[in-house]
Amino acid sequence: MPSNPDSTNVSDSPSGIYLESTEEEQFEALEGETEVVGRVMLRQPAILSPDATLVDAAYLLKSRRVPVIALCDHSEIAGFVTEGDIAVRGTTDPRTHLREIMQKVVAFCVEQDTLGKAVRLRTRHRVHWLPILDSTYSLIGMVSVDRIAGFVSPRTARSLLRAFPSRS
Repeated sequence: MPSNPDSTNVSDSPSGIYLESTEEEQFEALEGETEVVGRVMLRQPAILSPDATLVDAAYLLKSRRVPVIALCDHSEIAGFVTEGDIAVRGTTDPRTHLREIMQKVVAFCVEQDTLGKAVRLRTRHRVHWLPILDSTYSLIGMVSVDRIAGFVSPRTARSLLRAFPSRS
């Protein structure tokens, strides 16, 4: 049977055809989802000790005009608190330690991870904020669902925002 002159055989192609897909393609990543988190994160996060108080956190949130504070214990991130955490879980005692109301870190990204990976971690662990670490595992930033939604496909953004209603 004669071959079709318009078809290209893989072995005849000078560049070859690669059938493997990237992790992003397997998860249906679209434009923007392969952007690295290091380029979209909130840099120089506000940091306190988990033993700091609600008063300390309120002052830092207001003075730095940030929505989240990372809580580090001996240079390791232990958790974080947001304005919403303080409003919802805070007590009337201003001396309450942040350790009592903090969200524990259950997942993190390194600055070279893709937004696609951050989306999957958020979905799996149901977190609004994700700490970003450098190659030595030092905290260098934070990224939120809202921030990621501005850089991914409209379909992914809608899914994220439905799963994680906007909160501080």
